Amino acid sequence: MGPWGCLGLARGFLFLFNSAAVLLGSLLVAFGLWALLDRWSLSWVLGSPLLALRGGAWLWLGVGGGAAALGALGGIGALRGGRVLLGLYFGSLLLLFTAQITVGVIVYTQRIEVFSKMAAHARDLIQGYPAQGPPGEPHEAWDLVQQQVSPIEPHRAP
Repeated sequence: MGPWGCLGLARGFLFLFNSAAVLLGSLLVAFGLWALLDRWSLSWVLGSPLLALRGGAWLWLGVGGGAAALGALGGIGALRGGRVLLGLYFGSLLLLFTAQITVGVIVYTQRIEVFSKMAAHARDLIQGYPAQGPPGEPHEAWDLVQQQVSPIEPHRAP
């Protein structure tokens, strides 16, 4: 196989993998839109609180859109062989990798502070739970959590 054959094979695989990234990114965008537009059914399917689901939906939209855009950029660059598109693709991947490393280090070093802030927020929500009147969305999320972790009836011997 000559040098152009190997290059064509490499371009084909790059296009194939980037097409998979576009497909999976589009799937994440679809799940994010489903979570934003039809919260109740997705909450029931996943069994997660509504407040966490809304944040997750925006995260799915962002990550899915970014993956689809990056995959499209790499796929088009592979097909056309444009140095500018492939350079932009490589630079975006390098930036994404650097951001992931940075976020991982920050989360690891600040994990105790993040946990204490989350615990304080949860405590405030529980203490501020309305005794009367309609609960807001954070309280509906706590209702769902309480239903899911309700105590299981102990097994009684006959």
